Amino acid sequence: MLTNLRLSFVLVLLMISSMTISNLGITAAYAALGESGTVVGVVAEKSPGSFFLSHDGEKTRFLTGRETSFDPSDYRPQAGDTVSVTFSSKTMRSGTVELVANLIKLNAVNPDRKEIKSPADGQIAEVGKKMIKITFPAENMTMGFDRKRSTEFVPADWKPEAGNNVTVSFTKVPSRFGNGYVYEIDKLEKK
Repeated sequence: MLTNLRLSFVLVLLMISSMTISNLGITAAYAALGESGTVVGVVAEKSPGSFFLSHDGEKTRFLTGRETSFDPSDYRPQAGDTVSVTFSSKTMRSGTVELVANLIKLNAVNPDRKEIKSPADGQIAEVGKKMIKITFPAENMTMGFDRKRSTEFVPADWKPEAGNNVTVSFTKVPSRFGNGYVYEIDKLEKK
């Protein structure tokens, strides 16, 4: 952790170089020193390899990857969730210093989040080789589902096509890459 003296030294250096701490933010000061810390905030937005956290009046980007662990282990950050992030700084190949999330702990789930529960009724929007997109009119939402080898189709000889009304049973699995979820089809029934 930073000592007050080291943080003061960094702040003086930043002011000398015509930057103010209000423009830089406290997490950037940690990154400049190569230190680590913990911050609590709300997930503002996410992408496959990073997410932005709103906290203390600032918005900070954290990278996720191999060194990131989650509590609970099957959790991945979603917009609107309140989380605590234990982070460290890492110098990238390009020479830039980025903040890396080492532990993301869920504090509170976004109460406004819409989640589809399995099984669900919908209409096929698009069919690909490995993925089927299904629209759920009741929730006004379209989601992509991965086929797996053990996916059961009812009737057995049926080939899914766009426009078919279906009931889908699925499993929500944390993604191996990135910080999202993969939805795997267990059973797809034509209505």
